[in-house]
Amino acid sequence: MRICVGLASSQSRPRFKRDDVCQARSWLLQKNEIEADDMNQSAVNLAIASRSVPPAFPHSRFCARLEYLFGVLTVTLISNDTTAQVFADLLRSENQRGPLGGFQRARGVDAFLGYLKKQRADSRAAFSQFGEARSGSSFVIQRIESALNFFRNPTMSQAQRNMLDE
Repeated sequence: MRICVGLASSQSRPRFKRDDVCQARSWLLQKNEIEADDMNQSAVNLAIASRSVPPAFPHSRFCARLEYLFGVLTVTLISNDTTAQVFADLLRSENQRGPLGGFQRARGVDAFLGYLKKQRADSRAAFSQFGEARSGSSFVIQRIESALNFFRNPTMSQAQRNMLDE
């Protein structure tokens, strides 16, 4: 909260008013450029902290790279103990021995893929329209599968177009 008030105070000195700062932050929230700590999607005030959200487009492009996917594992909230233990073991190994080899990274990404597929299946069971063929979850799963398939068989072509290229 102190950061938000400090931001409004510093911006209100030369030419911005506190209300303008709140309106600008609310606009950014509605455009999904920031997230509010109270998880609302419409408006924020000075008492609600917010944080910036990285643009989704680069993430959607990089999700077909094994190196990127392995890096994402450390910052992804995992609710499955078995999957979390696989990640913990890999990270412990990396901290003790240095950078992991490709097969160890692929094992982590494969566990991540299994976790995402289970989450999609659970969500689809609860909400029948979740995870349709042209949804974000299907796209990410397809890209991860493509990255793993290419790692396992580099001679295989990755020329398949994805829905972002259409």
